Amino acid sequence: MKGEPITGMKSVGLLRNSRNWQEKTWIQGKLAQSIELLKSIRQKIWEIYTLQAKENSPVTWREVSEVIQAGYYLDRDQYLRLLDQVLIEINEEFRASTTVPKSDDRPRIILSGSRSRREITRSST
Repeated sequence: MKGEPITGMKSVGLLRNSRNWQEKTWIQGKLAQSIELLKSIRQKIWEIYTLQAKENSPVTWREVSEVIQAGYYLDRDQYLRLLDQVLIEINEEFRASTTVPKSDDRPRIILSGSRSRREITRSST
């Protein structure tokens, strides 16, 4: 009834609902942060690919592959900082270069994975 004090099982139920709501809100916030982090990582990788695809790029495909491979092992926040640093270095090298970067529209394929050499050896025997 209206105006009755909340006691016993009613208070336990309200507390449980409050905790569930707080946990759900916390999880949704963490999920949104993770999605934004992964979007940022994807954008930085795309920028690196685009810069490497230029005809006279200062970065090689092998170097790009190594940066991508690092993402399999690093914490996502660390990986984003690494990508930022790599982009800064590539852009500085482009600025220092005397040639103008040209677009190169040739198709490229890059394969990468996260299996270790030992796992590959075991699975092929």
